[in-house]
Amino acid sequence: MESQRITEEAINIKEYINDKWPYFEVNLERRLSELFPEPSNVGLKHIWKYGSADLSIFLKDELIAVIEPGGSHHFNDERQVKNDRRKWKLCDINGVNCLFILNGVLNRLSNRRRRSLIGRYLFGVK
Repeated sequence: MESQRITEEAINIKEYINDKWPYFEVNLERRLSELFPEPSNVGLKHIWKYGSADLSIFLKDELIAVIEPGGSHHFNDERQVKNDRRKWKLCDINGVNCLFILNGVLNRLSNRRRRSLIGRYLFGVK
């Protein structure tokens, strides 16, 4: 079972969204089983049961996006890559945008590009 840990990066993204788009509700570390119905796809049941979303974004009680900041292990560790793929698939079959982003990337973007990147996922671009 994944341990629940809230990273500084996730907190920073939450604060950024709250500042730019205060009408969104941003939750930190929500269980995927709280966000989505149980999948019929057997390969997704484990991630659904034990996984969590770093940031889940709601608009009027509707889940619209999941944002997953992470370190290089999200791109180099085979097990983590598979779990991230399963999490993305769970979001996809439920019509929810999912953004995986390397820690620190947002800090290196101009404000316009940062707003554009996050905004694309909040406003329905897949």
